Amino acid sequence: MHAHKFLNISSIIFISLVVYQIIRQLYAPYWEEISGISYGVITGKPEWLAYQNRLLGPYLIYLISLLGISYISAYKVFVLLSILVQSFTLVVLLKNIGETYQSSINYLIIYSFMYIALQEYSFYSWDNIDAVLFMFFVWGILRSVSPLLFIPLFLVSIFNRESALFIGIYLIIDAFNIEINKSKRINIQLKSVKELILGIILLILGIAYTNLIRELLFISRANGFPDEQHMILGNHFNLEKNLFDLFYENFISMHSANSLFIFGSIGYLLYFVRQYSQPQLKAFIIFICLVLNILVFGIIHETRLYVVLLPFLIFLHQNIKKVSSANRFS
Repeated sequence: MHAHKFLNISSIIFISLVVYQIIRQLYAPYWEEISGISYGVITGKPEWLAYQNRLLGPYLIYLISLLGISYISAYKVFVLLSILVQSFTLVVLLKNIGETYQSSINYLIIYSFMYIALQEYSFYSWDNIDAVLFMFFVWGILRSVSPLLFIPLFLVSIFNRESALFIGIYLIIDAFNIEINKSKRINIQLKSVKELILGIILLILGIAYTNLIRELLFISRANGFPDEQHMILGNHFNLEKNLFDLFYENFISMHSANSLFIFGSIGYLLYFVRQYSQPQLKAFIIFICLVLNILVFGIIHETRLYVVLLPFLIFLHQNIKKVSSANRFS
């Protein structure tokens, strides 16, 4: 028993180290640049105003650097640790929902492959933390955990990135019963006023906190100039350009995989939508919200933004597979 457990833990560590070595080589020309962007959050001079509230990762790296190493070296240590945490978190959560160690490690290999495939030229500390937090997020959705348990997750997430707002959005959605009947009509009925209010409160607090931190801590962009382009919304607005790239430009360029990933993942999850339980349906709705967020506020070619989608794909696929197996033998 102990030998088997040791082998499983060793496998997780080995996979994580392989992923880290690949990441380390991929970003060899960019370590100084991406660590500088992270450090800019600490100094109040990030690359963009939108980065200023993303405090958790940069300060964790700073704490590591207090061990007597440079911020760049601390960044590499942080990446290694975050990959290890992602790997162990994924396996533990999959085990929690009924997977064996072997099948959980198989899912980890698939996740690691997709994680590597999404790397390009920029991958920041908050992206790695988001990967872990969203594993807990989608696990909590599919396990229908108490809404109160999402509060600590929100409090940690909001220090990392404004993507924590999706926790508030989920609680608003979860306050309703949502069903697709046999005639393909969607029935929506309020089930919890308290959860609805909680979701609205977290959403308002998250937006207020994000704007306040940006206003208090932001001095200028890294180049010394103000970020006047984003002073109103505090973020990019790229919907028109992203839609053009998604439906046309990507297919005549080297970015066709981006469109295929988005269309393929949505198509796969949508194919099974009529089989979804309420938790699965709500997880799928959040997945769609995340994709829309990328299209509206992100840059579709920045594939690091897709990392938060991976936990949803892994856990929803696991749920779909489980339901399909149950139906086959029923």
